[in-house]
Amino acid sequence: MRTRSAVTAACLLLLTISGTAFPSTDAPPSASPAVDNRGSDASAGFAGAGALPACRFSDIAYSDTFRSEGLGYVTSAEFAAALRAVANGDSKYSPAEIPQSWRAAVAEWDGSRPGLEKLKALGDRRSNIPALIYLASMEYRSKARSPQLKPAYPVLVRAATRDLEGRIAAKQQLAGKFAERTDAIGVKLYTAELMGAAGCAPGAVADAKAELDLARREATDLRYSVQDTESSFRKAERFAEMLLARQQFASKKGLKCYAE
Repeated sequence: MRTRSAVTAACLLLLTISGTAFPSTDAPPSASPAVDNRGSDASAGFAGAGALPACRFSDIAYSDTFRSEGLGYVTSAEFAAALRAVANGDSKYSPAEIPQSWRAAVAEWDGSRPGLEKLKALGDRRSNIPALIYLASMEYRSKARSPQLKPAYPVLVRAATRDLEGRIAAKQQLAGKFAERTDAIGVKLYTAELMGAAGCAPGAVADAKAELDLARREATDLRYSVQDTESSFRKAERFAEMLLARQQFASKKGLKCYAE
């Protein structure tokens, strides 16, 4: 549990460092499966309870703050190019002295999910990552010739990290319940398959498994809110319950498959 907390803290710290406060202006500053091996692979190994939270800088785009402020452009290739330009001193928004940590941050922006030690290094207050993101947003909208786009002000970056911090905490608290729901849905799918669902409705079985897999991934993915994850679990549950109910009905009627 201490390891998980440490990783979470490091993940968030690399985005919450603020350095100098910037004004809101345009001026640049200087599991455990319940189904055994005989059954469906739909619930094979939910990792929610034991998975370490991971993040990358661009995950702030999926925060409630960035979504509401229309800052999803930070996931684009053009924004990544703007980051490089600012960090390399090739932008009019590049400061006279560029922090060495900025180039490392650019390298980690969207290409990988940093490890703990690297996150600690990037989390140093002197790296001033929110400032880099803000300046890159200025470069991006300048290159896009879209002055109406809202810049990613450091205050919004910090708010976004608070959103993600709350999301991580909520998902950690719900990890056990998500694992139980994954296993319960997997049991229903396995039972439905034993009763012939795979042969009677292969498309529906595939859809149910895909929805369960999505829900399981969302449970440990920082980019999805708890509400998104709950919605996916409910959908997977409905699919599994429908399949099982149909096969049970067919069995009672002495049929191989459910007849509409």
